[in-house]
Amino acid sequence: MTTPPEKKKPTESLDTARKIAETRAGEFPPDERRYPYIATDYDIPSLHIGTERQLFVDNFILDHLDSVERVFPTPERPETPILEFGDLPWENRVRPHPVAALQDPDSGKFILCYV
Repeated sequence: MTTPPEKKKPTESLDTARKIAETRAGEFPPDERRYPYIATDYDIPSLHIGTERQLFVDNFILDHLDSVERVFPTPERPETPILEFGDLPWENRVRPHPVAALQDPDSGKFILCYV
């Protein structure tokens, strides 16, 4: 039988804010294992990460990886990166503000100017 998770303390946010202030003032040494993250104090040490989706860019939350490969995809660059418009009726109206797309001769990149 598993033990139910420890309930959140009513003063958890205040305790964490106090701990952050003490750490910044040098009164409370940071936890080397978790720095720069400052966790709340629970009876059983754990990392509260919430229920939201997480972006894993480091191994801080992950204990170990089995049969997993971290892949950083290369962004796709279209051959013609210029935005085209005029397909829809409201796009053919006169534009009240001038806009321009200029190509930088040094870098070859386009600069979009909105006035």
